[in-house]
Amino acid sequence: MEVIENLGDQYGYEELAPTTSTGFTSTVITPTSGTYAGMTARAALIGVETHPVRFRMDGTDPTATEGVILNKDNYYTIIGQLNVRNFHCIDTAVGASSIKCLFFF
Repeated sequence: MEVIENLGDQYGYEELAPTTSTGFTSTVITPTSGTYAGMTARAALIGVETHPVRFRMDGTDPTATEGVILNKDNYYTIIGQLNVRNFHCIDTAVGASSIKCLFFF
């Protein structure tokens, strides 16, 4: 895995189990309290722990057969506030997925 510098400070964590098109929880990427209150995450690191997922960041929901595929044990860095807000993922036909997410401000 390549480390990308200057993503900002890591703050926030979320686990996703996307049986339907699922995005990040709004209060996780735009906290309402704490150090980053009112800010929107500028990057996210996602890792797939079980079955593959498909994702999109263009405002259109992915499907089990449409979108960019991310396989088990792969990581992806989402850069840009709009991309973080628009991110949605879903399980593929292979089975239920588990995704771990870290956010950067």
